[in-house]
Amino acid sequence: MQARLVRIGKGLALPVALIALWEVTAHTGSLPRYLVAPSVIAESTLSMALSGELLTDAIDSLLRAYSGFLIGAGLGIALGLLAGVSRAVEGFFDPLVSLTYPVPKMVNRLHVWSALNMGASRLQVFAKVILPSAAPQVLTGLRIGLALAFIVMFAAEMVGAKTGLGNLVMEAEASLRFDLMYAAIIAIGVLGFASDRLLLALRRRLLAGRLAGHVDHA
Repeated sequence: MQARLVRIGKGLALPVALIALWEVTAHTGSLPRYLVAPSVIAESTLSMALSGELLTDAIDSLLRAYSGFLIGAGLGIALGLLAGVSRAVEGFFDPLVSLTYPVPKMVNRLHVWSALNMGASRLQVFAKVILPSAAPQVLTGLRIGLALAFIVMFAAEMVGAKTGLGNLVMEAEASLRFDLMYAAIIAIGVLGFASDRLLLALRRRLLAGRLAGHVDHA
């Protein structure tokens, strides 16, 4: 525990030192106007959070990011699993997958053949072999997709939205309220990080039984 705290302390030392330097130099007036002091950014972030303004924009941004993520993830998983059981679908998507990902991953067909030889139905093969085998890669892909969802959401809101954190960044910049701009950026970072942690926790939970099963068989 102590060693872990030491590692965390070493990791935070440089960022904390940079923030302290930023704070000091910002008050001397030697920094550009857009580099607002961290204390001012923190005060504005807290004020917006307490007023509910930040929450409203955050909810709009989350709805956009999660809706796009769920639609894309649902279609991707469905088509990927369908390609795992259908040669026609696999053949249709294989050129695209090969071009965008030089080493495409697939379920070990030996596992499928073994299950069929033991009398398993195709539905059982799908539920007991294909889904568990694909789960780690699917969840890894979902994590990448979630990060991209936030990136695309932010970019889209900056260009064509009237609400959301991306729009708040643009409005704050236009009005030279750089403290609000940084508050919105911080909010996006926090939401993205929290969403990633939740997905990782879900991944550990879903794969816990599978990993335990491997240990038991070892």
